[in-house]
Amino acid sequence: MHIEFIEGKGYYSNSYICGNILVDAGLPPEFFAKYKADIETIVITHAHYDHIEHVKEISELCDAEICIHELDAA
Repeated sequence: MHIEFIEGKGYYSNSYICGNILVDAGLPPEFFAKYKADIETIVITHAHYDHIEHVKEISELCDAEICIHELDAA
């Protein structure tokens, strides 16, 4: 499986695209626009601001499901 590394800029964390899964969504949506047809699921590793800031916008852009552990989702 190819893993795409997307480097975080400034305060934002790095993200990874593994097949049809995006891992962490702190970067602005424009970083993921070229992958919008590929991303089906967004996995959030933990609920720090730099990992989740743009999860809603990216989910809407890609029509992707969001997955996060229940303790971080609260």
